[in-house]
Amino acid sequence: RRQTGVSDVYVFRGCLRSQLSPDGSVLACLKSDSDEFIPVSIRLIDVASGETLYEKKNFIDVSSDRAWYVYKYLIVERGTGFSMDFSSDGRYLLAGLTGHTFGYDFQEKREMKLPGSLRSVLELSFAFLGPDRVIGVDGDRGQNSKIVRVPSAEVLQSGLKIGPLEIQAPAAGDSSMIVVRPLIQAPAGLMDLKENKVF
Repeated sequence: RRQTGVSDVYVFRGCLRSQLSPDGSVLACLKSDSDEFIPVSIRLIDVASGETLYEKKNFIDVSSDRAWYVYKYLIVERGTGFSMDFSSDGRYLLAGLTGHTFGYDFQEKREMKLPGSLRSVLELSFAFLGPDRVIGVDGDRGQNSKIVRVPSAEVLQSGLKIGPLEIQAPAAGDSSMIVVRPLIQAPAGLMDLKENKVF
């Protein structure tokens, strides 16, 4: 690979979390809209021009009972609890935090309506397994995690025992393996989705 261009994107107050699309054309930015931290929005920015393509205002608003939780994990501890990811082809962006989910379809240029079985796997930790499949932690201890098709929310595999772990992108492009962290005896491990086991 070789560098083909450089862009500098300015975001007032910066991003609490950010994610770049696979082709580098769009920056997804979770950002605070005030000096008091809440409300929080998700802004989709064209990297080349710096223009806002779409903004989900009040993704988390002042009245949210999750406000302190969001502050604690996103600001104080920089921990898990919020996930945001693009599909491998860049068509979809999904984001989630307990009680709050968001989806955007770049081909249709509109916010997505997310069915319940898709929303439920976005609220703790998730990752795309390709252009139209998402794996997400589901259940209060991650005991019923699932692989779900996007955007139909068809459940392709359920009963995965991921536990309350953070999921990261498939290992080396292999969609049958994901990275999970943290483990009790190691910072991270690999989970074989076919065997439903963590190594």
